[in-house]
Amino acid sequence: MDIPRLQQAIARLNERTDQITENVRAIEECLADAQIGHYASVLVDANSIVDDRGQDHGSHVRCLTYDKVGSKWRVCVEHSTDMAPEQREIKPWAECSRSEKLETIGKLDKLIDELASQIEQKSSLAENAAQSTAGILKSLRDSIPSLQNPFGLPTASENEGR
Repeated sequence: MDIPRLQQAIARLNERTDQITENVRAIEECLADAQIGHYASVLVDANSIVDDRGQDHGSHVRCLTYDKVGSKWRVCVEHSTDMAPEQREIKPWAECSRSEKLETIGKLDKLIDELASQIEQKSSLAENAAQSTAGILKSLRDSIPSLQNPFGLPTASENEGR
């Protein structure tokens, strides 16, 4: 029996998982400071659910997500089945077991990439909508005289002539 080796391994494991947990906490703070409040998800794994008779009951799906828990957006682990995806169990990553943390942390970079992609898409949609609504407003103002100066106040050019 090599007890000192076991103790050293446990100490290293504890130190590293504490470091990873602190890094994830800091990442959550950075995302909160950037005011990113948008759901994103990446698949970690999916396993078939088979009963004792060999009947297939779909798959258990585990994802790493960025999700709102209470009033805070957090990195989370989500469990669901493909048979009832609306019945999902969400747990902040920091509150998961050490095993689950280590099994899921490898997908964090993909989660951040997915979040960035979704934010870029939303930004593009917002940009198009801003241009579209500005065009609609201009058309309305140009075609309805009362909207050009709704309060009948003198314009800047009329004030200069006085």
